[in-house]
Amino acid sequence: MEDNVSLDARERLIVALDVPSVKAAEAMTARLGDSVWFYKIGYQLAFAGGLSLAAELIAAGKQVFLDLKLHDIGNTGTQGDGLNAPGDRISGVVQLEVGK
Repeated sequence: MEDNVSLDARERLIVALDVPSVKAAEAMTARLGDSVWFYKIGYQLAFAGGLSLAAELIAAGKQVFLDLKLHDIGNTGTQGDGLNAPGDRISGVVQLEVGK
C-alpha cells in the first residue's frame, strides 16, 4: 500500500551550509529566513564554530543535521590513502531535533 504523505516544501528540503565560516552561514540562514526549516552543518563549519550556530538554529525552531564524517567516500577527507575499507572509516553523524 502506497503512503500518500503530503509534505510542505520546507519539510522536504535540507539546505547544506557548506560555507567557510559561521558569519557566511548566518548570512545565508538570514537570507533564507522562514523558507527553510532544515539545515545540514558539515564538519568544516562545525569545527569553525558552527556548533553554536546549530544551537541557535534549534532555538529558532529549525531542524539541524550535523554531518561530522571525517572520511567520506572520495568526497571528504583524504583520497588515495588506503582508508576506503569499511573497517577503517571514521564517521559520525548526529541528528539534533527541536525539543530534544
